[in-house]
Amino acid sequence: MPLTIHLTQLDDGPHHLQGKLSPQELELDTQDELIRPDSDLDYSLSVERQENHLLCRGELQMTFEFECARCLEAFKKKTELRHWSQLIPLQGEDALPVNNDSLNLTPILREDMLLSLPQHPLCAEGCDGINRSPRKAAGPPDVLSGPDEPSSAWTALDQLRLE
Repeated sequence: MPLTIHLTQLDDGPHHLQGKLSPQELELDTQDELIRPDSDLDYSLSVERQENHLLCRGELQMTFEFECARCLEAFKKKTELRHWSQLIPLQGEDALPVNNDSLNLTPILREDMLLSLPQHPLCAEGCDGINRSPRKAAGPPDVLSGPDEPSSAWTALDQLRLE
């Protein structure tokens, strides 16, 4: 069931919303094989009306299962938006549709969770990737230097004979 709020609830002042949305209810599709939702979205929000807008503030958190973009190791990480806020227009071309005096906030939550995800998830900041040997592949195998020397593409060009 989507997260909706009735606009008449806001006539008396701010309204508090708290609960969970499953990835299916959130319609969360990361379209990325390296990122999968691993828990429900936990939300705690305060919603208030400000003239022709709704001001939503609160906290969003959800755990995702990632595969490292370098080493392909699986890991889990909680994504938290602690001081989340959104000003939602009620009129104009950016306004969300109002049906029977209720507004569906689910698309806003989904969009902000997707925007918070990394483009290239890493299991650790210094992840060396699949090739964990001291030699780093910077070119074809015959161009690589020994473990004590840095490899360089210029090394192969320095050895090139054009005669």
